[in-house]
Amino acid sequence: MKKKKASKKKPGRNLEELVRAIEKLLGIEGEMTADSPGWLTDKTTGRPREHDVVLTVNSGHHKLIIAIECRDRSRKIGVNDVESFVQKCEDTNVDHGVMVSPKGYWKTALIKAKSYRIRCLSLEPAAEFNWLGTNEHTESTVVIKHIHVHVDVPSGQARVLQQPIFLAPTGQEVSLKQLQQLAHQKAFERIIDREKPAVDKSGVIRVELNCDGVSVRDGADGAVLPLTNGHALVQYEIEEKAQPLSLCSYVDAHSGDLITQAAHSDITIHGISGKLMMVNRNAEGGTMAFVPNASPTLKPSHRPARQ
Repeated sequence: MKKKKASKKKPGRNLEELVRAIEKLLGIEGEMTADSPGWLTDKTTGRPREHDVVLTVNSGHHKLIIAIECRDRSRKIGVNDVESFVQKCEDTNVDHGVMVSPKGYWKTALIKAKSYRIRCLSLEPAAEFNWLGTNEHTESTVVIKHIHVHVDVPSGQARVLQQPIFLAPTGQEVSLKQLQQLAHQKAFERIIDREKPAVDKSGVIRVELNCDGVSVRDGADGAVLPLTNGHALVQYEIEEKAQPLSLCSYVDAHSGDLITQAAHSDITIHGISGKLMMVNRNAEGGTMAFVPNASPTLKPSHRPARQ
C-alpha cells in the first residue's frame, strides 16, 4: 500500500498568512474580518473566484470589500501582474485592490497601479527595531508527567477497590482515563492562567474533581458506593525554548511611508497553529497578539440557476 504524502502549503501561503495577520491587527476589532483565502463571485460567470486575502470592513451602514494579492516570487511585480489583478478586481466587484510584494515593483508597474487606484505595499526584511528589546521569544510547553486520582467514599464504607468502575449520575461508565484527562485539563488551565500567581517550572498541582452524583462500582463484588469527594495530584514540568522572531517593515511602495513594523513567529497554542505577532504604529504604540491561521476554506459550491 502506498503511503499518502503529507499535504504541503501552496507556494506563497506563508506570505498570505503573514499579511492577513498584520492586517487583522491593524484593523479595528469588530469592524473588520480578514479571510485567507477569500472567495468572491465573478459577475460575468457567476462562479466563485479566489483572492489571497479579503478584508471586509463594516462601518455603520457602509460595507467595503478589499482584495489583497500577495506575490511571493523571486522577481519584482511588473505591468502584466498589475493588469491581471485589476481585471480580477473588476470581475469580482472589489472596492479596493492591494498588492503586496517582498521583492518590490518595477517603476512602470507602480505607474500603472496608481492609474488604476491599486495600492502597492512592500514587505521589507529588517535586522532590528529600536522598540523591540530582543529578536526572540520564549516558547513554553507544559508537560504532564503523572496524574494520581484519589476519591473518598462515605465514612465506614472504605475498602480497597478491585478494578474500580466510576459511574456518572446518568449511570454511564466513566473510565479512569477520562478522569485523568479532566484533571489534565484543569491543571493545564491553572498553569497557563496568567492572572493567577506564577507557578514553578516543575512541581505538583492538586485539582479538585466534582463528584456530585458520581459513584464507584467495585469490580470484585459489584458493590456500588457513592463518592463524597475526589481530587487529583498532577505532576508537571514547564519546558522553555527560545524561538527566533522574524522582523519586517510594511511599507507603502508608492510613497515610501512606513505603515508598521512587525515581529512574528509561527507557534501552536492548544493545538491551534498561528502567529505570535508584535506590531508597532509609532505614536500609537505597539500591539502583541496571537493570530490563529485562517481555517482552510474550500471553494464554495456553485449551482447554475434553473432556466
